[in-house]
Amino acid sequence: MFGDFQSRKFHATYLVLRDLSVDVENLELTPPISYKASYSSHPLQPQRNHFQAHDKESMDPMYFTYPMLKNHKAHEGKQIIIASLIDARFSKSRDCPVYYKKYIDYQQKWDEYLEMRDYIEKKGVIEFIIKYLTEEIYAINPWTNKIYAKEVNYFLDRYYKDVPKSQLENEIKKILQWGYDQGYGKVELPWYAKNLQPQGTQTTITHFLGSEDS
Repeated sequence: MFGDFQSRKFHATYLVLRDLSVDVENLELTPPISYKASYSSHPLQPQRNHFQAHDKESMDPMYFTYPMLKNHKAHEGKQIIIASLIDARFSKSRDCPVYYKKYIDYQQKWDEYLEMRDYIEKKGVIEFIIKYLTEEIYAINPWTNKIYAKEVNYFLDRYYKDVPKSQLENEIKKILQWGYDQGYGKVELPWYAKNLQPQGTQTTITHFLGSEDS
């Protein structure tokens, strides 16, 4: 179940929407190329990290982070801290959590995170995925031998290949609903993605720390 494609697609989609491709523990941005399928076991490859030691069998996405492989160890043994940082992702506050202030470049990274959060709130989930998970690469035209640039979105290629832009939101709704129907927790989403909330999910959310956000 954990390793099948549908579960991986569900978790990857949910965690990108919740965390905006920004590491919960250190605010490091996961570069677009990291989602390339052939990057398996590469240090930049994002991999699900189950940080709740008391319930390792749960598929609830709130028990997962999505760090790059090189950052996995930084998430270990920090259940309470990670839980509180995830909780902060559901808050509209623009104040940087104190934990991040131990990093020298925390302010720059936090400002970049807020910029991404503002963008997804204003433009929506699909435009966010296209803007922030797309990378320009260079290739050689085999007919002319000339180098040309093209844009590639490895996240969409990996999980939503051949889905037209006009259908992306509907397909994302389907996989989130699938996870909810499988019993993978409430599948709670931040305010900027409420339009994708699975049917049946409670509208009042209680997070790890017991705070409520309606």
